[in-house]
Amino acid sequence: MALSKIIEKNERVAVLIAAGGMLLAAFLVYRNLTRASRAVEVWYYDLNTKTLVAGQSDDISPISTGSDDYTYHDGTGGAAVQAAIFGCGSPPSLRVGMDLEDIKSAGGLLAYVSRYPVETARFYKNLQDGQPVDEQEYVRHTNAPKLIAKPTELKWVPIQSEAGTPLLGAAGEYCGASGERPVPAIP
Repeated sequence: MALSKIIEKNERVAVLIAAGGMLLAAFLVYRNLTRASRAVEVWYYDLNTKTLVAGQSDDISPISTGSDDYTYHDGTGGAAVQAAIFGCGSPPSLRVGMDLEDIKSAGGLLAYVSRYPVETARFYKNLQDGQPVDEQEYVRHTNAPKLIAKPTELKWVPIQSEAGTPLLGAAGEYCGASGERPVPAIP
């Protein structure tokens, strides 16, 4: 007997199927809405003060943290860029306000800093805020690479490039002699 015939003959079955469908839909909407707000704290490095600041993982780097804006080769934007900090075997104990020497003394390595091009960061922030964008702007910015640099040199290169690859491996080299795995630091 087909499902449609069962539903025609038994009103209870129809109500149960409809209620089950509504519960499933409500669950999926709830899960998607709560997933979007699962940002965690991550480390940023303020290029003006040369110190650690905490920010949210869904912030688009570079971000403003209270110090003046910073002038990059591609424009002016927030001074704080995402910081990739590692310890060997366990995360280093860090706190806001630490500089590179403090991080090193705590057993950590600030392997690299990362950010989007300034205009791309603005585009993503506008997109997060629900502002409309045109198709050409969307294509241009979604294809823009994230940039990384050594925190001591700030020569920004695309993360997936010949110059970027060694920076990504810096934590492994740092921990290589000890035989321990690099562990990322989070606030």
